[in-house]
Amino acid sequence: MRCHNSGLVTRNGARGKVHPIPLTEVSADVTWLDASIKVVLTQTYKNEEFKPLEVQYIFPMDDRAAVCNFVAEIDGRTILGKVKKRSEARDFYEEALKAGSTSFLVEEKTPEIFVANVGNLPAGRRASITISYVTQATMDEDALRFFLPTTIAPRYVPHGDNSEATKTIGAIEYSSFSPCPLKIHAIIETHQKALVKSPTHSIELLSKNMRSDVTKLFKTELALKGMSTDMDKDFVLLLKTPHQPRLILEKGSDSTIAAMVTMVPKFNMVETKLKHEFIYMIDRSGSMMCDKMEMAKEALLSFLKDMPRDSYFNIVSFGSNFSSLWKESQKYEEDGEYAVTQHVNEMEANLGGTDMHEPLVSIFKLKQPEGYARQIIVLTDGEVSNTEEIFSLVRDNCKVSKTRVFVLGIGNDVSHHLVNGIARAGNGAALFATLKESIKGKVQYLREFFLQPSLTSVEVTWAHSQAIPKPEMEEANGAIVTHKTLEGYGLPEVKKPERDCDLNVTDPCISVKNLPSILNGACYTAYCIYNNPEIIPVEIALSADSPDGRLEKAFPVKCEEVREGDIVHTLAARSIIRELEEELKETNLNKGDRLNKENIAIQLGIKYNIGSSLTSFVAVDEKGQMQEDAFIPRIVPSMMPKGYDGWRSGITPVKRTAHEKRIEPMYRTPRYTPRNGTYQAWTWLNTLTAPSGGSPLPHMTLEQIHERAARAGGVSGGARLPMFEMKCSRSKSKKPQVTTDLAEDEEKGKEDAT
Repeated sequence: MRCHNSGLVTRNGARGKVHPIPLTEVSADVTWLDASIKVVLTQTYKNEEFKPLEVQYIFPMDDRAAVCNFVAEIDGRTILGKVKKRSEARDFYEEALKAGSTSFLVEEKTPEIFVANVGNLPAGRRASITISYVTQATMDEDALRFFLPTTIAPRYVPHGDNSEATKTIGAIEYSSFSPCPLKIHAIIETHQKALVKSPTHSIELLSKNMRSDVTKLFKTELALKGMSTDMDKDFVLLLKTPHQPRLILEKGSDSTIAAMVTMVPKFNMVETKLKHEFIYMIDRSGSMMCDKMEMAKEALLSFLKDMPRDSYFNIVSFGSNFSSLWKESQKYEEDGEYAVTQHVNEMEANLGGTDMHEPLVSIFKLKQPEGYARQIIVLTDGEVSNTEEIFSLVRDNCKVSKTRVFVLGIGNDVSHHLVNGIARAGNGAALFATLKESIKGKVQYLREFFLQPSLTSVEVTWAHSQAIPKPEMEEANGAIVTHKTLEGYGLPEVKKPERDCDLNVTDPCISVKNLPSILNGACYTAYCIYNNPEIIPVEIALSADSPDGRLEKAFPVKCEEVREGDIVHTLAARSIIRELEEELKETNLNKGDRLNKENIAIQLGIKYNIGSSLTSFVAVDEKGQMQEDAFIPRIVPSMMPKGYDGWRSGITPVKRTAHEKRIEPMYRTPRYTPRNGTYQAWTWLNTLTAPSGGSPLPHMTLEQIHERAARAGGVSGGARLPMFEMKCSRSKSKKPQVTTDLAEDEEKGKEDAT
């Protein structure tokens, strides 16, 4: 979802006039039930130009979400988007564009970045776009967490990364203003009374814990307080309510049944004596400046303070380059605690870009202390582009070693895709902390994960054919039989209910094959789609291997509680598609297997109306007036995240003066080339006011910037600054030095500026 200071704002040519397209309204309607959440985003635009436009805008997305609906409305006509194979959707859109029809295309570039194209938007007309997606709440300390992304922070682009996603990231332009209103409305239904709060925005409770006589659920309704323009930080909502293990059965419109099991496992194995090697990776790139860096240092000191005494540890700082406290991990000693604390306190966010790949390669090459399990804890804001390369590195190394990776994302604009992806690939857990949240609670919660073992070989007995006979446990002298479960030890055995289910479905069930590991205290969810009621068992069992043997949790099937809907179906289908996407990234797949997996993913996307890397949404207004004039391409700038300091490493944010409010400043994502130590950054300068009174580029005075802007053509039309190369100095200060390839006469520059 994007919101900018005058809606869709574009430029014409390298030095052309800026053309505003007002974004009159942005709204998000949230429906939250149990751990499942449905979000409906609506954006209304108006073309204020005199010719049709093709507008492209890039908007952020919850990386765990399944985009399941796309609707456009023009002149009272509703146009439903259809899911097609990615290449077919693109061809369909291009053909409609050439024919003069108003058309729409929504594509996934990464799981957290989507691109929408609105083609042949008629002059003087309004268009509203509605995008619906479903997602799942995550566990955060003692509350469920939901986040609504509103901004895309600039990404670090490493040398040689020429992927399609990287090209999209590199093309993002940035704005510093967003006066259009943002409206958020949420309805939350829980089985018990709940406490709701937001650590990022002010909210107003419209109703609180109102019990329904029909559903027997407690309903809470809320909205943003007043009118907000904060589209520069993600919206976070925390829901504190007792979380009980649940099995949810949902009947779809096609009579299929989708199942979801969810629980927060508790298996505190006090008798298990694990020995750990902790390697703390702390991000010290330019984007971590100020509050982020202070929070990261506080978190690191908290980790060190509560670290088990019989442990090895090391600290790795990374940015454009990386360094470690020691060559190899050292045994924890209280005598050296002061020196380590001093080392952390002296850290600054002065290491340039964010190269996470190379330090991970170095860590995985290190020999582990014998008998110790390695735990890598990463503290970062996650602003990189080569996510798939990092995921592959972590996944391949954690498969062959006793290593887990945990990530703490810090800030209001964290890349959730990177943070969640690293944790998933490293059999660990991810946690997030906005700038207004307490970091100590996050640290304590994350410690619960890595101080307990992961449960592996996870299975769910979804169908009768998967059921494994269990030895009967006889009761002696009427005593209650107890056993070990995922909820704890010594719990009474629950009698199995009789199955009585009459559902009209015919096809076999489908589910994810390779389930992730289970972590103590982390919310765990698994899905299945049933197309045949005869294979639904009396109970669905979740089980996994532990140091104490096999642990299990049974979920009795209660067919009278089946509800109608499509949220669980969509989440289940998206989980299967995501697994197929991961398998398609393997290089050793033969052509036949690859084609088969692609076809299954595409068929699931079309059947359940889900956008993915293989499928896209396309819509054409067939009843609208054909546009005879050639369309003008326009690009929507994204809003710069609040408090973003990455410009010190290559981004140049520039503010407007009061008399230039009609002009929209834009910024380009910098590309950092680590092999030759050069940043290449350029910007559109629309004002002579530097941020916070400082210089827009390091080591350049404001007067010099004005001179170069004036020589480039002045500021009235959005002048482009010449390309600057910021040489990363290898001196102790590590501050970038700016050079320019222009041999300019300073006196002439002053005259031009005047």
